[in-house]
Amino acid sequence: MDAAKGSVIIPIISAMGGVGKTTVSLMLAYKAVRDGLNTLILDLDPTAGLTLRVFGDIGYQALLEQGKTLMNLIKQFNKGAKVNLTDYTTLMGYARGYGIDVMAEFNEVKVLAPGEEFEEFFAERQYMDVGNIIWNILDKARVNQFNVVIVDTAPFFDRRYTLIAVRRASKAVVVVRPIVTDIMRTEMMIKKLMNFFQEEDRQPPKFIIVFNFDPQRLAREATTVIKSLG
Repeated sequence: MDAAKGSVIIPIISAMGGVGKTTVSLMLAYKAVRDGLNTLILDLDPTAGLTLRVFGDIGYQALLEQGKTLMNLIKQFNKGAKVNLTDYTTLMGYARGYGIDVMAEFNEVKVLAPGEEFEEFFAERQYMDVGNIIWNILDKARVNQFNVVIVDTAPFFDRRYTLIAVRRASKAVVVVRPIVTDIMRTEMMIKKLMNFFQEEDRQPPKFIIVFNFDPQRLAREATTVIKSLG
């Protein structure tokens, strides 16, 4: 896996919503912490789905008030401030303060919430490489202090967030439900991502398919990758 100067970047992506990306993100974080790895979950979904799931509505509002978000980190950096990523992240264990139960294994997992100004940020930079901008800022903020960075994303309907997530990765986890429509749209998504990397003359990530088919929404990793990827 490639890294932002040392961190393993693991984007969790999907063509459709409701497939279980957030669940997979949390499961990977659980495994990473059990393996003794310093772990960050980057919530790159503008709806803040993972952050809301972990900290609840009141907790998320508190993070916004405290400025502990990716968008505030970017704002402070653009003002010329020296930024350290840990100043903007929150330990999952703090969710207990908002009445939410958290497994002990998650105590040391840190979450970087997205913030509420993504659309404005994109609009101001519509002709710029936003993915490169964000990862360069994360580099300056010392993202490399984390062994693993798990990136939870919005569905590919808004491809901007997916493109940011996969930009630094050599492997990406693709969550799919085993239904024809999901598989068809996933194949289309991967082809579009491959074209994006080819246009930039860059090596695309390897796409690892996870079929989420359990009624309890637990994910089980598949052993095959879509054949059309080669």
